[in-house]
Amino acid sequence: PPASVGAPSPDLFFSAWVEGSKCNKVLQLFNPTGEEISLETYAMPFRVNKGTVEGRPDKLLPFPPMKCVPPGGVFVLYHPQAKPEIKSMLPVDPRHSAAWETFSNGNDGFALVKVPLGMTTLVEGADQPYELLDYIGDFTGANGGTPWPVAGVVSATKDKTLVRKASVAHGRSEEHTSELQSLAGS
Repeated sequence: PPASVGAPSPDLFFSAWVEGSKCNKVLQLFNPTGEEISLETYAMPFRVNKGTVEGRPDKLLPFPPMKCVPPGGVFVLYHPQAKPEIKSMLPVDPRHSAAWETFSNGNDGFALVKVPLGMTTLVEGADQPYELLDYIGDFTGANGGTPWPVAGVVSATKDKTLVRKASVAHGRSEEHTSELQSLAGS
């Protein structure tokens, strides 16, 4: 029989999404490794509503400089105008969180990718030179700009908190091949 494909190497993935009312929004990354991971070679492709080009992100959002994810810990992106209760729960080390204004209302797609050092924009008209690690949302445009269902809950990404199960050890890069190909441009 052919050799089986091994499990992906541990890397960052989305562990929680909070899409609360107004500016109460949080996106959390988890580091399943035993080493600190610098975010200088990571970015987030973002697809707004229906998007402008089918199957492609609209923007590439690099992380702020000098940010990292501790071993076995989290990095938190939060809206700068979030409630004080949300901000009080942020990691103590300022390298492990960042204020972020580009958030979704539950109808956009975010991906987490590894990028070549220094890459800060999408490469127009070409396959993107990044490795897809995880994504939240729909990059195909099939949701028509509306919140999408999760686990049988209609519009589960609007005004909800989504948390990955504790058994998850990596992102969704291999589980949804058609969406992976659309996002990566393959």
